[in-house]
Amino acid sequence: MWAFLLGCTTAPSSDTAGSTDSVDTAETGDTAAPTAYCDDGTVARPFDFTAAGADYGGLAGDVTVPTDAGDWSLGSTWTGCDSYVFIGVSATDGYTSLLLDDDLAQLLKKGPEHAHYVLFADASAADAPALQAQLRTLVDASLDAIPANRRDEWATRVHVATVRAADAPGWIGALFAAYQFPVVGVDHAQTIREVGYLADPLTNWTTATWETLGYEVQLYEFEAQRQARLDAEGATVVRVFDAADTRTADWTGAATIELPDAATMASFNRVEVDVTLACGGPWYDACPAWDTSDYFWRCENDDPATEADESQTCEEMSRIITGYWRGGRWVTDGRHQLPALLDGGAHTFRYTGSMANIVTVDLRFYHDEASFSPIGAQQLWWETGDFWDATYDERHATHPVDIPADATHVELVAILTGHGSDGHGCGEFCPSEQTFTLNGGAAWSVDFPTAGSRDGCAERVATDGSLPNQAGTWTYGRNGWCPGLAVAPVAWDVSADALAGTENTVGYQALLRGEPYVTDGDGNLDVGVWVVWGN
Repeated sequence: MWAFLLGCTTAPSSDTAGSTDSVDTAETGDTAAPTAYCDDGTVARPFDFTAAGADYGGLAGDVTVPTDAGDWSLGSTWTGCDSYVFIGVSATDGYTSLLLDDDLAQLLKKGPEHAHYVLFADASAADAPALQAQLRTLVDASLDAIPANRRDEWATRVHVATVRAADAPGWIGALFAAYQFPVVGVDHAQTIREVGYLADPLTNWTTATWETLGYEVQLYEFEAQRQARLDAEGATVVRVFDAADTRTADWTGAATIELPDAATMASFNRVEVDVTLACGGPWYDACPAWDTSDYFWRCENDDPATEADESQTCEEMSRIITGYWRGGRWVTDGRHQLPALLDGGAHTFRYTGSMANIVTVDLRFYHDEASFSPIGAQQLWWETGDFWDATYDERHATHPVDIPADATHVELVAILTGHGSDGHGCGEFCPSEQTFTLNGGAAWSVDFPTAGSRDGCAERVATDGSLPNQAGTWTYGRNGWCPGLAVAPVAWDVSADALAGTENTVGYQALLRGEPYVTDGDGNLDVGVWVVWGN
């Protein structure tokens, strides 16, 4: 689904040979500047030398850092395929100082290879030279510990500055001085990024590790891949919430938005929900402290000027588990709600969640040639906080659904998460298996085998964009979810067992390690299930 970026085919300002596309202009005969590509096919963004860099979210300007190997500059090493991290390391702060006793080779072994790390001594003028020498010793030892065929490349990518963190040049020094922790990143889009908390929750946050720094770069690479996919879709984007501040008195969580007309909507067979949550300040100051389930809803009979109540009819379109003290961006499939939007015109949507601060939501409509066209859907189950106990399967055994006679393709779509805890760690930390059938036919199952594992969610940074380095237990695997990650709907093609033009029966069972769950406890399953049909 996702691959690591493996460097640029050609850099914007490089003599390196590689794959480029150039276009001759008809009127002048000139050749347009070639487009450079990374090895994975994503476009390598040229460096914007007009940028100055001011704060997180802005474009990083060029900056030159004196190092023990000579001057290093961001602009001259820029490829559009690399990530950059600048960090001040102290010998006494009890946070970054822990990195001095950690194995930097773990960063080089496990972190993405196409990154630059610039290390600054965060010390007084008198103590800085000794700390810089200690950092160089740490870097050299890590290079000796990695395979020889990777050593030379990494030697050009880990840099020890010969100026203190307090004297870091340009926007780097300004950000080091303005915020609590002297660490900042730059992603593939040249955007200045706030870096999360590097301490390891597995040691009760007493150990900062180099490996955790690599997770930040994994996120940048995932985001570059995702943006390339979104750009290729050519979607029609409709904004629902535009940096709405949920802390204000006029926030109701609802908005009525005008969609394209029905003729235009008929040209789409896919919709995605694109959610960005921001903190309204530095993560360690303004972000909410806890992970919560946030929901984006498609609603009917809804007055957007009022808070949600029982009179409204809303169905879940997207579910996000927020991060501990970090904002982020998530894009999820909303195909199960597309049929209800095909008439176009005015529709009302809601966002609910106790921990969101600044909310931006876009709907992305597009046509996927390889996909069917949804024209109808029925919600079967939707519930939160329903206890997963010995009677759960009995309460959810079957559900009827009428599939129209003109349906040629039928899918079952489910959004599934487990929460709470009992003696088995259920439902948050136990590996449930949830199985569905249609008319007693083949079983379609999804399981979550990494629930309760040490690194189940950390391993999803690279593959799914789970937010890294949160100030909470973000690394542990969960039952269908991770803190700081949208819950991806699971979709199965059940057309072979569907009976068009009559009533069908969907069966559902939740298993624990392959067996029916028999213990009464405090765990619960939050379940949304739909049947979607089309042609």
